[in-house]
Amino acid sequence: MAVDETTGRALPMVSPGEEPRAAYGIRRAKAMGGLIGFLLAVVLSLTNDASLTDALWRGVIGGIAGNLVCWVAAVAWWRAYLRAEARVAIERVLAERRRQREAASGGES
Repeated sequence: MAVDETTGRALPMVSPGEEPRAAYGIRRAKAMGGLIGFLLAVVLSLTNDASLTDALWRGVIGGIAGNLVCWVAAVAWWRAYLRAEARVAIERVLAERRRQREAASGGES
């Protein structure tokens, strides 16, 4: 967790659901995971001589499973990405503050 150097308090982080890029990416991953899971289950069922009804039911279950797996993976990835992005932004601001302090103290000498 990011900590403010001046106050020592933990800085608030943005959740993936509140970040527009992350929300879009998670929705897209869920949709693709559901479609891929559905198609993969249906194709594998039909190639193993399952009836169409059984293959479609397995496809629905595969789609739900793919949706959930991709949702968990996308949320975990976006959390890590947003944390890293926040750290970089905080480090840039702190480095700029240090440069300004050094410039101000260097001018007084």
